Amino acid sequence: MTIESIQSRCPALSKSDYDFIEENMGSGKLFPKLINLVKRANITRNLLINEELIPSLYTLVKDIRYLKQLAKYLFRLLLMSYKKSLC
Repeated sequence: MTIESIQSRCPALSKSDYDFIEENMGSGKLFPKLINLVKRANITRNLLINEELIPSLYTLVKDIRYLKQLAKYLFRLLLMSYKKSLC
C-alpha cells in the first residue's frame, strides 16, 4: 500500500504530494511497520525533499515502453547519419 501510495509523486514540487506524504508518514499509514521515530523522520525528510518522481517497478515498466520507442528512433537517426557524409 505504501509503494502504491507514493509512486509517481514529487513532494518537493507538488504541494498536494508534500501534504499527502507528510500527513500519512506522521499518522503511520505509510511504512506502518517502521516504528523507530528517528528512521521515520529521516525517511520522511528524504521523501519530502525529492524533486524527481518517486519511482517504482510499476513506473519503471511504463517508462521502458516509452524508452524503447525513443531508442528505436534514435538508432534509426544515428544509422542514417552514419551513412551520410558529415557535411
